[in-house]
Amino acid sequence: MDQPGAEVVHRILRVSDHFFRQCAGASDNLRYHVALYIFGGNVLKPILALALAFSCLWSTAQAAEPGAEAKKALQTIVTAQHIEEKWRSYIDSAAQRHADVMQQTVKDKVNAAPQLSQAQRKKALALLPDWTAAVAGDLKTLDRSMDMTALVDEMAHTVYPRFFTDHEITELAAFYSSSAYRKTIDVGARIKEEQRRTGVSDPAAWDKHNDLFTAQENDAILAHGRSGLGKKLDRVGPALNRDILTFFGAKTSASISAIAERHMKLFVAKMNAITVK
Repeated sequence: MDQPGAEVVHRILRVSDHFFRQCAGASDNLRYHVALYIFGGNVLKPILALALAFSCLWSTAQAAEPGAEAKKALQTIVTAQHIEEKWRSYIDSAAQRHADVMQQTVKDKVNAAPQLSQAQRKKALALLPDWTAAVAGDLKTLDRSMDMTALVDEMAHTVYPRFFTDHEITELAAFYSSSAYRKTIDVGARIKEEQRRTGVSDPAAWDKHNDLFTAQENDAILAHGRSGLGKKLDRVGPALNRDILTFFGAKTSASISAIAERHMKLFVAKMNAITVK
């Protein structure tokens, strides 16, 4: 029997996983560019706010509202891809990175402030570990202040129709709800975890799991990869994933900026107290 080629399987995995790899890389671009005025009562503000960065990226073009059947299919798609869970996980994992960026920025400003005595500078820097932990803690709970389920639904209804017709969305959902897709994702996760644990990439890893797939499931994977929709999904995947990431970023960046500003106000207040002693 004709077995799914590696490229077919990798195409499926790219579609499901590429977005979250972009999320991990995106944190490198989430920089808080700040101007810190320790004296004079001025408070820090991110002068390159995330909201501005994402709003510049987010296209204003709107696709047609998906029909009732397509909306049901979109729910199947986002559930099969665990998008809500993975976005929550990304918020949690990115929180410390964002807090560390803020900490380094503040540390650089404090070290460069000529107004501070050596003793004042030492006291200011001593505040940073607990302050950074508090920032990270607040960022990790960001998703609790949002209706993430509604946000994911809005994303699906907004982004997917830009790339696919209602019929294609329904067809895609049928494949995502199949045992062939579920097993492909499960095996892919196992292989990645094994690679992470051992640090070794096994070229024959997929062959070792062939017995998990039935003949019908192998045929379904092959048929999807060779279909017009499968080829289209592979072609538009990078743009689709970029728009998903940008949508979530635009919806959450204002909250991230507000958390950053609140904690910077607290830090500036403590700095002002140190300087008057």
